Amino acid sequence: MKPQIDLWEDFQCPICHAFEGVNNSYINEVVNSGKAKVVFHPMAFIGMESMIAANAAACSNDQNRYVDFHKALYDNQPAKENSGQWTNEAMITLGKSIGISSSKFSDCVTSGKYMTWIKKINDDAAAKNVNSTPTVFVNGKEIDRKTQYMDANGFKAALAAGGVK
Repeated sequence: MKPQIDLWEDFQCPICHAFEGVNNSYINEVVNSGKAKVVFHPMAFIGMESMIAANAAACSNDQNRYVDFHKALYDNQPAKENSGQWTNEAMITLGKSIGISSSKFSDCVTSGKYMTWIKKINDDAAAKNVNSTPTVFVNGKEIDRKTQYMDANGFKAALAAGGVK
């Protein structure tokens, strides 16, 4: 059975931004190679802009562009949380910048299609005692964020210990 990686994150989280900077290439390699099933859990505990970004990310998945949009969100993360920069219009523009220009995407973003789903992710996180981001589980076991997250080799080793080869 293929290992499962669960990645809990908030797109406004500065530590998530740093984590992505260090580990994004490897995570994408794992996704693209099929070494593991990677489940992204876009949380929204920092504020409404987190909800807007998570909804837009889910909408990008409908266009088979989640990984690209995920990267674009972190590449364009505002310097300050809840700065007012992440609006539905900004998410649509960000989508266009990576080639998502369909009305289906923009309608999904503006309607808030996935807002209820995101709230369920937040509830699920609370039930699993996920109280900060990023939080990564491999096969249901949380890896040690203090020693693994900001060191690419340590992160790879932690995933390998969970069966991601």
